[in-house]
Amino acid sequence: MDYCFDDLYALAIECGIPSHNNLFAVGRAFLTALPADIAAPSIDLDQDGDLVFDWRGPQGAMLTLCLADDGQLNFAARFNDHYTRNGQDTFDDSIPTDLIGLARKVIATR
Repeated sequence: MDYCFDDLYALAIECGIPSHNNLFAVGRAFLTALPADIAAPSIDLDQDGDLVFDWRGPQGAMLTLCLADDGQLNFAARFNDHYTRNGQDTFDDSIPTDLIGLARKVIATR
C-alpha cells in the first residue's frame, strides 16, 4: 500500500497542488483507513477536484469512490448488468462499512 502514498504525492505534483493541501491530507487518511485485505486502488483527480479511487474486477466489475476535501464520498459500483449501486456517504477517519464490503466484493470477483 506504500506505493499508493507515492502515487498520491506524484498526483499532487502533476496537478500542481501542494501536497499539504487538505484534499491530499484526507486522501492519505483514507488510504491509511483501508483494511489490509483490500487491494490498493488506482488514484486520480477528477474534473471537480475530488480524488478518485478505482478498484476493477473481471467482466466489468468496478468500484469508483470520489472523495472531496470535506470527506464527502460519492460512489458507484457495478458487478454485472443487473447489480449496480451508487450513492453518497462521508469519510470521517473511517471508511463506511458498506463501502468496504463493496470493495471486497469487487476484489473477490477477480
